[in-house]
Amino acid sequence: MYRIRDWLYIGKYAQTRVREVLDNNGITAMLQLAAPIGYDDIPMLFIPMQDGAPLILDQLESSLTFIREHKAAGHCILVACGAGVSRSVLVSMAALMEHEGLALFDAYRAIYAEHPSAKPSPDLVLELAHFCGLNIDLLDVWDALKAVQFGE
Repeated sequence: MYRIRDWLYIGKYAQTRVREVLDNNGITAMLQLAAPIGYDDIPMLFIPMQDGAPLILDQLESSLTFIREHKAAGHCILVACGAGVSRSVLVSMAALMEHEGLALFDAYRAIYAEHPSAKPSPDLVLELAHFCGLNIDLLDVWDALKAVQFGE
């Protein structure tokens, strides 16, 4: 599990199944993208984002609404997907863009600094870029992701 901000963590599905891991990291709300996990005292939203599938904008908007509401309530939010490296990273990038006003690849840079295994699908990043009104192509996305990963 990776602490990106005091209020935002990225993790993988297996970690969401271990209550002690959640408690030790102060997780008080959970956005689950792989499979639903239920705890009576931790608000959770399951958004069935499929690995390798195109980004569904309604799912992204629902994810951001959940994060927005729980951040405003003072919760520490875990965004989790299967391996914690692509879908959860993408949603967390969008959250940082919204809450901190970061540009797309600055959001990735902020996540990568804390989570060096973060490797969002370039196709998903391209869809997020288009959702944000950026006019870039897949090659631009690949180049920008690699630049962050190689410290350029």
